[in-house]
Formats: sequence, C-alpha cells, structure tokens
Amino acid sequence: MLSRQFVLGFSVFAALVLYWPPRQLNRLTLYLSPFVLVVLLGYSYLKRITRWSHLGLGLALGWLLPRHGLP
Repeated sequence: MLSRQFVLGFSVFAALVLYWPPRQLNRLTLYLSPFVLVVLLGYSYLKRITRWSHLGLGLALGWLLPRHGLP
C-alpha cells in the first residue's frame, strides 16, 4: 500500500514534468497546460468519488479528437 505522502509527492512531480514539454514549444502551450492538468486530475478523481467519470472522459476526448483530425 502506498502512503499519502508518496502519492502526493509523485503527483506533484508528475505535474511538474508535464510542464517541461510545453515550455519547449511556445507560450500558448505553456499557458494552456494547466487546463490539461485539471482535466487529467479531474477524470482521475471523478472515477473514484462519483458515477460521472464518463463525463470527464468524454470531455477529455472531446477536446482532443476534433483538434487533431482523428476520427
């Protein structure tokens, strides 16, 4: 079993790692990256505490698919 301190530390580390690639691209991607983090974390917590996890997954995929031309 993982301790709360380990999970919190790992989550903070992963969030900081998420900001590295947008910094290398341009400022717009850097400014939009917090919204991506909110959607990712929101879906993870929706899975655990509510039955609305599919709404969060639909939001995440709905944001991604039309902008990248995927079917």
